[in-house]
Amino acid sequence: MNILVSFSCWTLNNKLTIEQIAERILDTPNRQISDNYSINFSKILDFDKDNVTVLSILDKEIKCIFFKLSPVSTEQHSLTDIDVLIYEFNNDVYINAFRGHQTSQKLLKQYFNKDTWGELQNQRPDIGEDLLYWMFKSFLDKSPKSPLDSGKSLYLTSLKRYRGSTKDLGNTLTGEGDRITKILGTLAFLLNNNLKLLKNKVTYSIGGIFHSLVLEIQLTGTIRFDQNYYTGDFKRLGNLEKLNAAISILIIKIIIPIIVQSYQESIINAEWSPALKRDFIKRIAEDIKERVDIEIEKLDKSIPKLAPEEVDVNKIQNLSMDEVATDLLPINNELDMDDIDMDE
Repeated sequence: MNILVSFSCWTLNNKLTIEQIAERILDTPNRQISDNYSINFSKILDFDKDNVTVLSILDKEIKCIFFKLSPVSTEQHSLTDIDVLIYEFNNDVYINAFRGHQTSQKLLKQYFNKDTWGELQNQRPDIGEDLLYWMFKSFLDKSPKSPLDSGKSLYLTSLKRYRGSTKDLGNTLTGEGDRITKILGTLAFLLNNNLKLLKNKVTYSIGGIFHSLVLEIQLTGTIRFDQNYYTGDFKRLGNLEKLNAAISILIIKIIIPIIVQSYQESIINAEWSPALKRDFIKRIAEDIKERVDIEIEKLDKSIPKLAPEEVDVNKIQNLSMDEVATDLLPINNELDMDDIDMDE
């Protein structure tokens, strides 16, 4: 069962320590925003102003507080809770909010009002569409055993999902499955679409310690990981909340910076450029043509060589789709068709 955990990344424009933030929150944990709207606070991991949680991960002792914000309204029902992780990393304080970018921004701004806390600042990763194309090409061209980065610590081991919109913005297309990089529809998609999302399985390994996880990167600023597909050192934490906190820190502070740096190094080293992207798209087009030609040839061979007057129309009409598709199985078996959908 897939359990996708979404989060977005923020910081507050102040110089408070994690202990000072904890003290200020605990002094007035609930916020009355208006007469009919408030935000309630509850702890996820226990802490007080003198004893915050410490995660021993990534060769660091990371101080953090982890709590839930629950909006309450007398006029609205089914409001969305949000889990909030505030942590110190390399002497700076950051926020990972466990909802999508837009939902997190609205609730965090209400709770951490500007006059008291300073400006809420977006820490969206520096990722654009061109980087997603570079990742796609890197996976297609490299063995899963070949590192993505020069430090030889990060590996793209599979491509799970993609999403994009056609260049006329009329449709969105999504593909999903372990072998989607080989399917004809995926290659055709790359020719005339803008990538908006990639979901990869990645492995980060350093100093004999490894982490393997399924990571979904969106251009909106929302990041997701699959809770059930993580394996690695953080399993020792023995607590689901601590595990989610640790994975989110690993992604935003280690994995994504490595991806961005590797992309930038590829540009500097002339391994990626607009011309190389064009050649990549051209290669895809040639691959599509070759695959289509092969399938047409197979279909031609499967059609009975009869004169028009000898063709039994009734027999053709009664032919099952399974029989017609027999010669297409090498491509159709690459991916269940239910894994690709086109939404108007």
